[in-house]
Formats: sequence, C-alpha cells, structure tokens
Amino acid sequence: MSMTIKEINEIIEREYNQENIQNVHNNWFPLMKYDEEYGVSKSFNEIEFLVVGLNPSLTNKFAKHIHETIFEIEDTFDPKSTHDYGRKEIYLKNKAAITKKLVDYQALLKYDAKERIPYFKQLENFFIEIENKTSFKENIFHYDFCQLRHTDSNGIKKTIEDNYEILAKHLDTIIEVVQPKIIFVFNGTLAKLLKDNNFFSSENLDAELGCYFYKDIPVILANQLSGGATSSVYREMLIWNTKRIVNNC
Repeated sequence: MSMTIKEINEIIEREYNQENIQNVHNNWFPLMKYDEEYGVSKSFNEIEFLVVGLNPSLTNKFAKHIHETIFEIEDTFDPKSTHDYGRKEIYLKNKAAITKKLVDYQALLKYDAKERIPYFKQLENFFIEIENKTSFKENIFHYDFCQLRHTDSNGIKKTIEDNYEILAKHLDTIIEVVQPKIIFVFNGTLAKLLKDNNFFSSENLDAELGCYFYKDIPVILANQLSGGATSSVYREMLIWNTKRIVNNC
C-alpha cells in the first residue's frame, strides 16, 4: 500500500524536530503542510508533473493570516518580533485542526482566482502552454525542498545546505510516492544544489532530450518563472524543450 501524504507530513515534521531544523528561527511558524487527502480520498494516478521549489514564502501578509486566522491569536502580530506568541504550544494541542486550516489556506494560494499568488499563476500558465488539457489542480503536485516558511532565500540557504541529506531523502520519498512523468525544478539555487550533490542519475544532460534524469524520470531544471528570474526568450525556449520531452516520454 502506497504511503499517504499525511504520513509524509508526519515523517517530515518528526525528522525536522529530531534534527532541530524547525527551530532555526525564534518566531516559530508551522512547517509547510501538503494535502492529506492524497493517498486517502485522492489518488496519485492523475498527477503527471512534480514541481519542486526551494521553500515556502512567509511574507508579512501570510504570517499575519496564519497568526490571526489559523491560530486565532488575539495579540497583535508584529512581523519584527522574535516572540512566537505561543504558536508552537497552540499547534501541538490542536495539530489536526490547524493542519487542516494550513492545507486549506495553501490551496487558496495555489488555486483560488482571487487569492492565488503570482508564483502559482505563472506555473499554471506555463503548464497550459505545455498541454492545454493539463489542470494545475488535478495533474500537478507542488513540493518544496525545505518546508521552513521563510521568504528570503538567502536567509535560509545555509540551513538547506547544512541539512541537504535529510531534505534530499524527503524529496526521494515524494518522488517515489507521487511517481510523476516529469519533474520540474523551478529554482536556480536548488537546481545547482541538487546537481552539485549528484542527485541525478548522471552528471551530464541527456544528449537527446536535453534534460537530466532521476532514475528513469526526466528532470527539467530552470529558474523561478515569476519575479523576472526567467526572461521571455528563455521561457519560450523552455516551453519548446519541455513539449519535446513530454512528446518523447
């Protein structure tokens, strides 16, 4: 029987605590949580593409929403404070309920027309151009290499590098469970980190398809699609090459 996302969420949280990864910041926020219906009421069979980012953002807006709406803390949220306002204790007493709220909130950020953030809108547009029939909600699983919520990638880079082995093990698990047709890494820093640590089956691009492989799964490396990291010219080339890989898989 395949592992469920709920089990993966629990493994990640337990091992982050064991390795003290979750406590690198004083103003404690819960780890990223993935849809726990997968492996229960939702099948992985419809998932075609796995998209891997570096880590989830924690803007002041997101932090305020988690603090006030998900944790229902009445104390005014101060983004500059290192105080956690008792969030960790509240979470430990209400893990199931808070996890459900976190998953629902993340779904809004990914799929809701009004609440969706530009990052996910760019991803949706990209996959529509690859295969117009692809549904971002039904056919794509988005996963972050590190589950710590932190907007400044430079501020979390050392934590990710120091804990590479355990984070890569979790990515191995996600790939094994989701079994995507193609893996996309839309982050230049993460792409380099994976390549430098020999995560792929070969050190070199496949001469025919122009991509890397994780076992027998093609892996496409690119910069983040939003925020100007990917130019319109490079994006056009990326779409062309992705279509070519999709047609050959």
